[in-house]
Amino acid sequence: MPRPKVLAAKPRAPRALPRAADRDDISPIEFRHSLADHGFAFIRPVNGYVDIYHPVPGRYVPPVTDARGRVCYQATLDLLFATRKADEAVKARAAEEARRQAAIADAVAPKALPVARATLQGPQAIAQLADDFVVASTRSEGVVKADLLLLGWTGEQIEAHAPAARLLAYRRQEGIAA
Repeated sequence: MPRPKVLAAKPRAPRALPRAADRDDISPIEFRHSLADHGFAFIRPVNGYVDIYHPVPGRYVPPVTDARGRVCYQATLDLLFATRKADEAVKARAAEEARRQAAIADAVAPKALPVARATLQGPQAIAQLADDFVVASTRSEGVVKADLLLLGWTGEQIEAHAPAARLLAYRRQEGIAA
């Protein structure tokens, strides 16, 4: 049986890459790999890219295109990185502001807020209890045990230090330092 004749394929000219003229741009495959490696995704219905690592609702970065409407891959990737960097800078400024406010609160709070009353003992407890007596007496007619318990005093502290604190509060209101 004779062998069938095999026709040799005509030599073709090598196909030019669609972006061969743009040597400074990356290939579409490299672009897709870079998107996946750096946490970006393309959302087709909105024709924009999102940052998966730092998502911001409603923010879609449009692709950068040239005059002919073709996507400039490297420029789009650079824009995505710039958007992420700006977002990180905003978050860093917010964190620094929060740290600054916490430092101010730490500096002011010890002076503005008294020590936890249940931990006080001895002269400190008497002085604080006297201050509470003075403050409470300016707001109302008198002080009862329930008011002091709401402020954080324990029953044992009230029973132990109330007479001395009452005397000290009286002296402070009369202008006599104890």
